[in-house]
Amino acid sequence: MKAFLKTQFQVAIQSFLITLVLFFVHNTLISNFIPKALLVLPLYTIYLFHLIVTTVIIFIVSYKKSQGNDNVFNLFILFTLIKMLLVVVFLLPVFLSDVKNKNYDVFNFFIPYFAYLTFEVYSITKMLKKQN
Repeated sequence: MKAFLKTQFQVAIQSFLITLVLFFVHNTLISNFIPKALLVLPLYTIYLFHLIVTTVIIFIVSYKKSQGNDNVFNLFILFTLIKMLLVVVFLLPVFLSDVKNKNYDVFNFFIPYFAYLTFEVYSITKMLKKQN
């Protein structure tokens, strides 16, 4: 149980550090290159969404694996589909807004989305290799 909690703590710290680095780099790029862009979704809400969803998915998959469930790949795919539905719900205000150029918001969302997806896959793969 100590090893499981240590792994969860490490994932939480890594997620938080990745969020800080990506947020500050992304925020700096936006403020320097797109200063007058009208964004529907604030950047911090996008990163908070990704941080929470990614960390919860990794925690649940890791917990199921520690309980002896060997079918975690299917669980990961299920959570990825749920994540896609949450993305649509999260981006709904952008799609329904009257802003003419919605590309900024969509790009601002999906750039970190793929970074977090990469981190998610890396973390789960590392965890599965470590526990086998």
